[in-house]
Amino acid sequence: MVYAIDGVTGSEIWHYDTGSYVWTSPSLGHFNGDGTPDVIIGADSSNVYALDGTNGAEIWTFASNDRIWSSAAIVDLNDDSIPEAVVGSDDGYLYGIDGSDGSMMFSYATSDWVDSSPAVGDIDGDTKVDIAFGGFDGYVYLVSVDYSTYGIAPWPMFRKDIEHTATW
Repeated sequence: MVYAIDGVTGSEIWHYDTGSYVWTSPSLGHFNGDGTPDVIIGADSSNVYALDGTNGAEIWTFASNDRIWSSAAIVDLNDDSIPEAVVGSDDGYLYGIDGSDGSMMFSYATSDWVDSSPAVGDIDGDTKVDIAFGGFDGYVYLVSVDYSTYGIAPWPMFRKDIEHTATW
């Protein structure tokens, strides 16, 4: 179950039932254009959910082949002003999920679970998105994604930024 709680009153704003355990931390991004940050969450159901930040309604769902314990990084990969979600799965893949409709943009196979949360940036200065993440196989991976020039990254890593402010 995912809950949105009013930070002032402590009252519930909305909730969403994933039907399974949720181990990931939420990530925030603007996916539906209403001006309110929306929520990305992964679950044991093997799904990644994009939820409307205003009312908790499902914007889209992406299905992997195993549970999601990786918190998503949020970055605009294709310069459409709608950020994408980059998340690992216990099926051994890192996925890039189109923020506009939840379709898969890319997948990268490893030899074991991908439970770590990816971090995104332009590490090598070529203006392309680089994604760093760890696998349960003991390796640290660096994947370059050549969709566009490096776009906005409003939530590029676990807990939002290097200071871990995790606020919008």
